[in-house]
Amino acid sequence: MGTDKSLGDHQLNTKKDEISLQSVPIDNDLNLDHSHNNSQNIDIFTINADKFNDSKDQNNTELNTEVISDQKSTNQSEDFGSRSNLDQLIKYPLLDSFNPKPGFFQKLIHSRDSKTLKEYIFSPMRCIINDRDSSGCTALHIALLNAYPEMLEILLSCQSEDLRPNNVTENTYIAGDSLSNTVYQNNNIIPIDLSIPYAGIPISHLVLCKAIFPERYEDCLNCLYLLLPFTLNHGTSQNVSWLDINATDQLGITALHLACGFGDSKIVSLLLEYGALANISDLNNDEPIHHAISSRDPDTLSVILSSGGADPLKETTCTANLIKCCIDKSAWRCLHTLLTDSEYQQHPISESEYDLLSFHAQKLGLGSEFERVFSIAVEIATNDESEQREVGAGLNESLIADGPSMGLASTRIFTHGCCIDHISLPEPMDMPIRRSKLVNKIPENPTRMEVLVKPNVGILRSNEFSLLQWTESCRPAILSDILRVHDWAYVRLLQHKVEESRLIWDQRPFLTGSIDDDTQLTPGSWKAALHASGSVISAVDCVCRGENRNAFCAIRPPGHHLGTWGAAQTVGTDEGIPSGSQGFCLLNNVAIGAAYCRYTYSNLGISKIAIIDFDVHHGNGTEQIVRNASPGNRKIKTLFSPVPGINLNFEQDISYYKIWRDELDAENIFFSSVHAYDGTFYPGTGPDQCISKPNIINIGLSEKTTSKVFRNKIKRFLLPKLLQFRPNIIFISAGFDGHVIDIVGKGFTSCTESDYAWLTQQLISIANLCCNGRIVSVLEGGYNTKALSLSPLAKSVAAHVRTLQWTSPNLMPNPQEWDDELLTEGNEDLENEDDDITDRKDSGVFDGYPNNDLVAFGDSNVFSCNADNLNHSSSCNHFVVDTGGAASYSPSLKRYKSQEKSETDKNPSSNNDLSSAVFSNSQMGSYEVLSNANNVIRPKRAAAIKAEESIQKKIQSELDSSKQIDANNLSKNI
Repeated sequence: MGTDKSLGDHQLNTKKDEISLQSVPIDNDLNLDHSHNNSQNIDIFTINADKFNDSKDQNNTELNTEVISDQKSTNQSEDFGSRSNLDQLIKYPLLDSFNPKPGFFQKLIHSRDSKTLKEYIFSPMRCIINDRDSSGCTALHIALLNAYPEMLEILLSCQSEDLRPNNVTENTYIAGDSLSNTVYQNNNIIPIDLSIPYAGIPISHLVLCKAIFPERYEDCLNCLYLLLPFTLNHGTSQNVSWLDINATDQLGITALHLACGFGDSKIVSLLLEYGALANISDLNNDEPIHHAISSRDPDTLSVILSSGGADPLKETTCTANLIKCCIDKSAWRCLHTLLTDSEYQQHPISESEYDLLSFHAQKLGLGSEFERVFSIAVEIATNDESEQREVGAGLNESLIADGPSMGLASTRIFTHGCCIDHISLPEPMDMPIRRSKLVNKIPENPTRMEVLVKPNVGILRSNEFSLLQWTESCRPAILSDILRVHDWAYVRLLQHKVEESRLIWDQRPFLTGSIDDDTQLTPGSWKAALHASGSVISAVDCVCRGENRNAFCAIRPPGHHLGTWGAAQTVGTDEGIPSGSQGFCLLNNVAIGAAYCRYTYSNLGISKIAIIDFDVHHGNGTEQIVRNASPGNRKIKTLFSPVPGINLNFEQDISYYKIWRDELDAENIFFSSVHAYDGTFYPGTGPDQCISKPNIINIGLSEKTTSKVFRNKIKRFLLPKLLQFRPNIIFISAGFDGHVIDIVGKGFTSCTESDYAWLTQQLISIANLCCNGRIVSVLEGGYNTKALSLSPLAKSVAAHVRTLQWTSPNLMPNPQEWDDELLTEGNEDLENEDDDITDRKDSGVFDGYPNNDLVAFGDSNVFSCNADNLNHSSSCNHFVVDTGGAASYSPSLKRYKSQEKSETDKNPSSNNDLSSAVFSNSQMGSYEVLSNANNVIRPKRAAAIKAEESIQKKIQSELDSSKQIDANNLSKNI
């Protein structure tokens, strides 16, 4: 057999010696012993597959094998594993001692060498088919992550042959890296293990990895068709391992959750057909229907609704909760689909629920959009003629568009191809082990860019973000922009170290130099750093000139640990001396961009610069740069020789001043870092602190900080001070290594994608009020890139950019919310209206409707919404509604119906699916409860408008007050 031909370019450059092995008897059993023998190391066994298969039913068959000896260079040896005595001939029969090369099948799949894979899939090499390579992937993982249907079909072919109803022989199962005695028989073959997850992500998720890319969608769908017949509910074989279609990842997400989030109705239908459960909640208590609404795809929502995947009587999927979810996501087409669904029409919301939902929409700047869509749905629901209803639905749906009525924010992505040249990696099919070693050794590597911006790989290239604008050819930063924040001595040192790394690279490619213990360098590092900073500068130009409302810079290397003179201050001190580690950083991108902005655009009124850093590590470098915008002294130690032979250490105070524009820099710069702090977590700096001139707020998070504590600290210490500062532009050091499953943050804080989206929305609200929405966000940390677009980094960045793009320009900050929620344990409740809200005749959210009545839908009984039965949890985006006697509105009758208390109300135990929460007295004040039995609980018509006016007054008072929060008291409270 021509081995060179079959392996093509991926065949090792080896000297081939044909060796005739002694005859090996085959008695339907091939026992493979995985004992390692230093005297015999076999690189690749090339076995004639036809002879092997023909020999199964023969007792005495000779296997002619071709052994390829390993005579490679040092570099090749590193890539394919170490061996000893490679020039010795095989002394023992093939089946007595067997040591196959690890990662063999993975490399074939990477190179899509289907011919060779077919030859080896039936050979003794199959005993390593479920083994992981150095990156933790099995052959199946690679086929699914890359959506290679032709390779997947070959991998699953043995299992397909074994799918016979009369098969009663159990297959031998070898899991992980075990290579014990394995039995090969006609009906007894090692199955592909479909239960092995990759980085905690199950097989049923991996097959959907490429579904979000138009060019790879058909390949992904073909892989799904091949894999789904192996689900637990449809398997007819006795094989040990089969596909669990409802398997969850670390956050409780199933494949159906993912497909609904992608907005892919076709895949959702397939998953449901093969047994996916539509009522499983993730750890945020979200079900697939909530993910479908988040995708803003009405077809996907219709599939879930038609499959019975939502129960209107369940608290998490009741009508009010799902309507609120539609409002939060600006998913107006989904809202229309929900309101016109026959099942949910039987469970309409009450008038008081509508008032609270309308108020919630107004707070998000979406009040008019909500009322318009709601009125369209009601018009259809009140139409008695089915034909006219269908026509009306078609006409009205064409008038409904998702998002704010003003359109989506003009968000632009800035990146540059040079960013991957810093610590560049070999391709997986060329040097897989070398690549894996680099990725495992250096968390800050080019895969961070790949999962974000690489075509057909990066999540920002997916269908969902097709409306984003892109700039991929930014000019590099010039030296004058860099020296505004960095000292020339450090810049020259960095250039010198990069040149040293070039010499190392020329000797041994992919071997890195370094500038400290954890910051690696390669020949492309300096150019990558210049273009990373240049991308931020280009983003500043676009945002400040009004070309884009906000921008996200997908760049590397990061920069927020890099101070004026290099690595930032020492632990526990504020001295401006270079020390410690640079933490993967080369140039401080966000500081360079902020200083450039103040210098260039202050004459246009953009002079007050705010920098918010939510990386899990303290932004000590940025803080040092901000401090140095004020004059100060720095201690310099020099060696002094008064006489020959005598050396003395001389310490001298040197004045320094890294000015950005003028002497007013300090009072016009605001910096806040929200980070993990316990005194030992890297970099060990940043205890709770609040100072002025420059304005610096450090907010430390203790270990195992929950989402609730994370949000409360931001509400209490960051948002009020930022609002008081009134920035002209906001820069974000967007680090996502605080994610609960990040490989560097290691779960010190328990943040998820929803927390990053929430914080982004809060910053946008302040930007909308103070600076016309001007935000420049810059990527810092976030290192878990396993599973590509399904990785924590990719999903966190997607949540961040999605919020930048979809948040309404009308969203304003709500200081009352920050105060009120801190006073109660249920601090995710819907915000209370003020106590002084009073009714105002002929004014309110229902003025456009006949007789000022609530326009609801459906004819059956509805949930009441007393002041004690509506609650909202930001962690799961749900209302919690309790049933009770209330009035419902029937569109068909066009009048109120008086509803007596039902038997359910008399017997609370029969209402186990619903729970109640408590509203405050201020919410009770917004309702008129009439004692007359013929009347109903009626919300005050001006509640939402009066509350909004009160919020605006409070915002203004907060801004006008010079003593909003005393800095000393804040520091003491922290």
